[in-house]
Amino acid sequence: MLAPVPVIRGREAETAILDDAVDRAAAGRLAVVLIDGEAGIGKTLLLQDALEKARCRGLRVAAARAAELEQGRPFGLVAGMFGCTRSAPDRRRAAIGELLARGDGGDFEGRGHWGHWGPVTVTSDPGLQFRVVDAFADLAEELALDGPLVIGADDLHWADPSSLVTLGALAARLDGLPAAIIGCFRPAPAVTGLERLASGLEAAGGRHLSLRELDGRAVAELITDAVGAAPGRRLLAGISGAAGNPLFVTVLLGALAREQMITIAGGQAEVADLIMPPALRLTILRRISFLAEGTLQALRFASVLGTGFTLADLAEVTGRSAADLSMKLAEPLRARVLEDDGTRLRFRHDLIRDAIYQDLPASVRGALHREAGQRLAAAGAPAAQVAEHLAREARRGDAEAIGWLTRAARQAAATSPDVAAGLFGRAIGLMTEADEGRDRLMAERAGSLLLAGWVPAALTACRELLGRHHDPDADGRVRICLAQGLLVQGQARAALGELDRACRSPGIPEAERAAAHAWAGFARVSLGDPDGAAASGRAAVQGAVADDHLTASIIMSTTARIAESRGDLGEALEIAADAVRRADMSPGRMGHRFPVRVTQGRLLIALDRLPEARSALSGSPRTMASWMLGTPSRSVWGRTKWILQDWPRSR
Repeated sequence: MLAPVPVIRGREAETAILDDAVDRAAAGRLAVVLIDGEAGIGKTLLLQDALEKARCRGLRVAAARAAELEQGRPFGLVAGMFGCTRSAPDRRRAAIGELLARGDGGDFEGRGHWGHWGPVTVTSDPGLQFRVVDAFADLAEELALDGPLVIGADDLHWADPSSLVTLGALAARLDGLPAAIIGCFRPAPAVTGLERLASGLEAAGGRHLSLRELDGRAVAELITDAVGAAPGRRLLAGISGAAGNPLFVTVLLGALAREQMITIAGGQAEVADLIMPPALRLTILRRISFLAEGTLQALRFASVLGTGFTLADLAEVTGRSAADLSMKLAEPLRARVLEDDGTRLRFRHDLIRDAIYQDLPASVRGALHREAGQRLAAAGAPAAQVAEHLAREARRGDAEAIGWLTRAARQAAATSPDVAAGLFGRAIGLMTEADEGRDRLMAERAGSLLLAGWVPAALTACRELLGRHHDPDADGRVRICLAQGLLVQGQARAALGELDRACRSPGIPEAERAAAHAWAGFARVSLGDPDGAAASGRAAVQGAVADDHLTASIIMSTTARIAESRGDLGEALEIAADAVRRADMSPGRMGHRFPVRVTQGRLLIALDRLPEARSALSGSPRTMASWMLGTPSRSVWGRTKWILQDWPRSR
């Protein structure tokens, strides 16, 4: 029987860097460390060691591990990290859980124009996504102000895009506070959002460690720790097949120990004849073959649910009671095949789960995923979870998978447009070109791309759709989306052309036409045509519906800009302030999907009311302010930059 490995071997330099990160946090300074490396190389062990040292020193720790099948769950990693659920006893965490539930609680199908559910700008701060990011940043800041905080994020390669964005925001907000952020990920396959996060954190002074294989000395020490004796020549030669990967080393040693192939004599561990399994997967499967068949069957079902799963979900999928499953899984927990993280059960390592999962025939995996999705749907599971299972092994034309992917995308759109765009893309990929509704889904995907900040991709998607024969019902909304992207890029005249075409689109709903007129007014005032902007505003008012709070915000902000262009700053500010009040009172704060506070802040700057301007602008992302504020004069823009960046530090 192998002894537990007592210490980390061969990672002295990396351990010292992590120790220093914890020291910096304890001393009141921010430290950021990212660790990458292949599966089993020891990333998680280093992270756990650092977090345990932080706990022992009395530092607060917030940690979580991302899961492959939860990439479609907006903010899933950071919500788990901070325990943010609607039922959380802490009011701050419960409030964030309520925000997340609001984004996941509605199926927006049937709301007929961008004015209700579509994207407004590339970074519409008043949108729910940004409120959630700010709420997490506020929570982390409060925790760090109470005492040193260490944040641990494992398996970032599986993290949802919203969580990656939030981690970047946390690093910015915690600068100068007693905090450390430590994240682990695999370098392949490349994940765009993760690459962007890593680049940003490194540019801000974060450390990046790339773990390589253990050297011969460290492997020998690892073997000695495990078997209680120094390895002999043949044992060392055989273990070389593990390529210095600590997990592979321990797995292979475990297989040899179970076969009683290791003998110890004279303080040296040796093997007479080492026959290595043909693949690591077989080695892992042999490692767990001692478990009873009923337990192995439960593990197979569990592997379909992912690296981590709840006992309730496993009971739902298998049709067995939680009590029965808990008894069957007791032995894998004792054998450290599984582990309990307090809220979920997890395979101790992805490689263990992958070995069990890949041992299932492909047709069986597909059938199990479909059955799991259907049973979870019947139990009221989140749409993203259901869709993930039904989409696995789904074939083109699979209406059930398409429907759930679409539903999950619409639910994710409010808080995580990156996730929504991916889900829409998967749904579209399962459809044929002749499928009804495909063009409308493509329009929704383009809108999600725009809201997520992927402006070139959104513009390309819009132009590809408009460049071929398409569903006329999608024409107006696609042109509005294209115009919004052009406005973000500063191409107001080209945007105006698309909005005029949208207004003339045959069969366009009146509410959608009103939204197009409203955006056209904004484009015209940006081009220095206040009279034309006023005319567009009047047309928008005539067609707007009572509950179209977004269009109302655009109209009022444009009207304020018109008054400003005519030199009446007092009237402009009064209109802008009224727009903010109306947006505050709108259901779900939908009026804030257009950045009305930026218009207000712009005018306050022009009036030299800088403290009030900062208050108005503090809730608005700087990237959005850069195009919404425009550049009426260098002095105004200079003061804007000072308010957003330097003035808070100079108080």
